[in-house]
This record gives sequence, C-alpha cells and structure tokens, in this order.
Amino acid sequence: MGFDRRRHLRYDFNLAIEYVKDSGIVCTIYKGIITDISNTGLSLLTPSPLNVGQAITIKNTLPAYSQTAVVRWVENPDSASYKAGLEFENC
Repeated sequence: MGFDRRRHLRYDFNLAIEYVKDSGIVCTIYKGIITDISNTGLSLLTPSPLNVGQAITIKNTLPAYSQTAVVRWVENPDSASYKAGLEFENC
C-alpha cells in the first residue's frame, strides 16, 4: 500500500452524472460515473477525453445541483474510458 498525499479522506461513491466541458463555444453534455469523492474533489470515469487544467461543470439531477471543477490528472486505463481527478473550484 502506497502513501496517500491527499489532504481530505476520499469515500467510495458510484453515481452516474452528466457534465459540460466549459469551452465557451459549444455546450455539449457528456456522461460519466463518479467513483470516489471528498470535500475538495472527485474521481470521474468517462468515455470522453479530458485535458489537465480544463474546467468542467458537473450536473446532477437528484437533487438539482451543479459544481464547477478543474481536471488535475487524467489516466487512460483502457481504450474505452478515461479516469480523471477533479478539484472543485471555490472550496
């Protein structure tokens, strides 16, 4: 088991969500699954590639909620999905 440098505990989570890549030009809705969450961020599994530093808006319908987050890291564990670490803005 490796050393975990996170400041906040992460909790296993499994929630399908929608998100928007904040490009300023086109508003396309993408789907993903939150796999863990903390007070300051989350891990997202998605079939759509994300870029480090990119801002996205996470949307949840129950309850109605949205949160802007910044992509801090991206892995491509297989050819069909991407796993990204997101940090919430304004935490």
